[in-house]
Amino acid sequence: MLPRSELVRCWFASGFLILAFVLRPGRRPTPRPGASAPGGAAPLVSLPRTPLQSAARECYRPAMRKRVSQLGAEEIYEQVAQNAARVAAQGDWPDYIPPESLLERLPAAGELSSGFDAGVACALDLIPRERQQLASRLHAAYAPDALEQVRTEAEEMQPDSEACWWLAACSVCDEDRVDQPRLLAQLEEFERLAVDPVARRAAARGCLREMLSTFTLCDGIPYGVEDGCMQGAYLAGHPLATMKAEIPGEEPLYYLGTYLETLGLEEFPWSDALDNQGRNRSGPVHGSRQYCKASDEGELLRAVAVARAQLGV
Repeated sequence: MLPRSELVRCWFASGFLILAFVLRPGRRPTPRPGASAPGGAAPLVSLPRTPLQSAARECYRPAMRKRVSQLGAEEIYEQVAQNAARVAAQGDWPDYIPPESLLERLPAAGELSSGFDAGVACALDLIPRERQQLASRLHAAYAPDALEQVRTEAEEMQPDSEACWWLAACSVCDEDRVDQPRLLAQLEEFERLAVDPVARRAAARGCLREMLSTFTLCDGIPYGVEDGCMQGAYLAGHPLATMKAEIPGEEPLYYLGTYLETLGLEEFPWSDALDNQGRNRSGPVHGSRQYCKASDEGELLRAVAVARAQLGV
């Protein structure tokens, strides 16, 4: 059974459709494409929808469409795979971040992964296509103009602004602790925000407040331990930010990043330390010049010293 909110939505949408039918232009039935008029006249042309009919159709469609959260894991994986290249293209992703990296966020059965984020929301069309560009860009890299767009649009936080959609999606993120049931719960939560502009705006505002409150300044450099702290530092205008990430069963990892072109760490002597899965604990993340990780606090401090000199902070 549909939840009460969906039943109410369907009830209103049905009434809207009936009203649109009554007020449609003309009284004759719409023929099949290519059908001929009586008496051998020229083929009839389907009448265009009125604005009321179009609005009714858009209102009713979400109630008729199968929810993404009701799809199976394989269907979700296939849909993200089909749309990953489109998301990367509209976000102008750098070459070192392949579109297929979106699939790495989807957990396999019995495993944990990064789970839902704004990039996944774009690939699943949970964000309207015409509002996806900012979220697609910020999924792969941060840039001064994209951050300025967030700041500007966040002043009023219109529910249909690109910044609101991106922040609302960020509010559902739960990095590195997501299994398949949790992913479906995330999708269901964002679907609720997608059809409720008031809730979406509230979630976006709450997420922005949290981002801006999750970092402190250590020797003038933003530092945090919660997901979103580096984004919050960027939005607050800091060109360099750092983060400590706890890793279950391992020593913590440290991250540093910038929204400018480079940290200046291309020649930095990173350690050869590996994690429990044989992956490097140090160095550029996905080859990025903006975002790197350090295996311990000492390495982080050495990298920060070089980055500060490069960025002049």
